Amino acid sequence: MLSYISAAFSQFRELTSSGNRSKGRALFMLSAMLAPPVIAADFRGSELGGPCSSISERELALGSKELGDPSLLDQHRFSGHAFNRDVYITYLCKDGHLALGDLHTARHVYDEAVFDFDAVYTGLTAMYGAPFIEYSSDQKISEDAQLPRVGSEPREYQAAWKGKGFHASLALHAAEDRTGPNWLVVVVFTP
Repeated sequence: MLSYISAAFSQFRELTSSGNRSKGRALFMLSAMLAPPVIAADFRGSELGGPCSSISERELALGSKELGDPSLLDQHRFSGHAFNRDVYITYLCKDGHLALGDLHTARHVYDEAVFDFDAVYTGLTAMYGAPFIEYSSDQKISEDAQLPRVGSEPREYQAAWKGKGFHASLALHAAEDRTGPNWLVVVVFTP
């Protein structure tokens, strides 16, 4: 990665010093488009590992409703909206710093939970790229049919993303047995 940046900068400097600014500008734009994205380590606008002092204010500004006791310094709970879904949001702090952020949907029957899963999976993939790991509880199925689908046999599924300063885990999970409204989608962000 560093050699890529050094080579691009050398070519850019050479082009601009020779008076060919249009080629230099084009090289700069191409380098910017091809460079990997820089992903901030944050959860709903709060920096992972950062201070927890403004979490309530930030969530209320997002339209969330505080559910927990606002006097608790190590835990903040809200109901709100993310990935075009109603979600429950939990922030866990340690020594005044954000240690974990959690989003989860209400419990649904499997087919409804799959719609929630698809929305969150699509949103995380749009933000962070393809997950670095994916796992289905049913390993007998082919890889191209691995993602949960409406009408399929209920099964659990996990995916995870990582970037500089964060790790995000997504799960479609049965809270109790696999029948009825016991399926939920959970996303956990950690530094």
